[in-house]
Amino acid sequence: MTDTKELFFKQKTVSKFLPNFKSEKTQQYTTLALTLFILCVFGIFAIRPTLTTIAQLQKEISDNTLVLNQLETKNQNLDSLTTEYANLQFDIPVVIAAIPKSPNSSYLVGQLQRLGENNGVKIDTVIINTVSIVPLIQVPNTASNYSFTINAHGPREYLDTYVKSLLTLDRILTIDSLSYSQLVTDSSNSSTSTTVNPNDNYSLIISGKAYYEE
Repeated sequence: MTDTKELFFKQKTVSKFLPNFKSEKTQQYTTLALTLFILCVFGIFAIRPTLTTIAQLQKEISDNTLVLNQLETKNQNLDSLTTEYANLQFDIPVVIAAIPKSPNSSYLVGQLQRLGENNGVKIDTVIINTVSIVPLIQVPNTASNYSFTINAHGPREYLDTYVKSLLTLDRILTIDSLSYSQLVTDSSNSSTSTTVNPNDNYSLIISGKAYYEE
């Protein structure tokens, strides 16, 4: 009997510290607490991975935006280079003709002779010095040259015009030296007297170099 009373007393004492779940206010607090607990658990197992995924996606978007900006910059540079290359299309043949990929000496001789005909100058000889067809040591994209000598005659003013017209050739030439000499002919009446030929009264010797790319 004493034990029963003691147990009843303990239960009554403990019940004083426990909330009254029958009370409406207690039920509301309990519901709120359970709701918050469930939200915390849901946040740990569901919202947190979602937030992590969102953060990763934001980083990927930022990285992709940076790459896109770089690609746009490269595309603009390519457009600029394409425009510049298109503008150079007209200059490329001129550059190739100025420094051809081979000596092309026979073509140069033809140009020099044709230039003489156009200027009323008689081209006596065009001498091309030795041209190395295959160099002993091949270095690609290296400029090389060979020497040439032109012997011509004609009126002085025509010869002057011929010299100036060499600058109009598409081929790059350099003139190392040029010399004029007045031509004289023996008189038919005297072996010692000389007369100047009024038509072809000067001779011209030009020494220069022509360039090409090996």
